[in-house]
Amino acid sequence: MRMAKGRTRTVRVLLTGFGRFGPFKRNPTEELVRSYDFRNLGLPPGIKVRLKAVVLPVHTEAFEVLEERVQGRRFDLIIHLGLHSKARRIRIERRARNLMNFRKPDVRGNLVRNARILPDGPGFLYSNLPLKAIVQDLKMSGPSFEVSDNAGSYICNQLFYRSLHKNRRDGTMVGFIHVLRPRLFSKRRSVEILDSVLRTCINQLVGGP
Repeated sequence: MRMAKGRTRTVRVLLTGFGRFGPFKRNPTEELVRSYDFRNLGLPPGIKVRLKAVVLPVHTEAFEVLEERVQGRRFDLIIHLGLHSKARRIRIERRARNLMNFRKPDVRGNLVRNARILPDGPGFLYSNLPLKAIVQDLKMSGPSFEVSDNAGSYICNQLFYRSLHKNRRDGTMVGFIHVLRPRLFSKRRSVEILDSVLRTCINQLVGGP
């Protein structure tokens, strides 16, 4: 529904990243989440953003940690950020798979092989972000990216799946973005893509352009 003239709409946004793990002494997503400034989005007048930023540990209870941190609060838009060690482009994930199959242990030493995330859950859950509009806007802005159907089978995928499963009936938009490993990471490019994704989603939520 389009926002009535003169009215203010508050959009509640949850942005998450991860702490360091494995050989990576720093995780770019932690830096992005801690420093992100939504005031640079250039949103139309009357739209207020209430941002909750959370950095999560890279272990199998990351979703439970997130639930403790948000304390039952509801959000209109949830964007999770994760590090993809092999990607050459920033990846906007289209779906999460009901699978944990770790190539390396998490930070607590857990090594999970060929296990379902939720025993009774569907094989895949799909992001409800307006991907067509996001891709169109990103192509106009220029930063390189790709839409991916493979979020992996590690903690990123697990968090994405659990978040989609929890919010799949309440209308909350949920998405996941993988950024590049520290050697290839560009904060400017990552912020440009994050800005564009958030701006497109928020405009969709409030019925804007």
